[in-house]
Amino acid sequence: MRLKLSECEEKINDYGFIKIHNSILVNTRKIKKITSKEVILVDDKTLPISRANADNVKSQYFGMVERYVDGIIT
Repeated sequence: MRLKLSECEEKINDYGFIKIHNSILVNTRKIKKITSKEVILVDDKTLPISRANADNVKSQYFGMVERYVDGIIT
């Protein structure tokens, strides 16, 4: 089965994944740090954030963190 990234994003969004760039989805549990230009993962790999998406990435990330704290995502 082949899915477009947007279709995949819809299916896994409720499981803590966010889109940080046109072709990159990241599990929020693996994020160590977010800067204005990149996401740093717990294994110290860095992934770029698209300029147009930077504010959205941060708000999505903090929204997911809230959901973890509230027990909505396990």
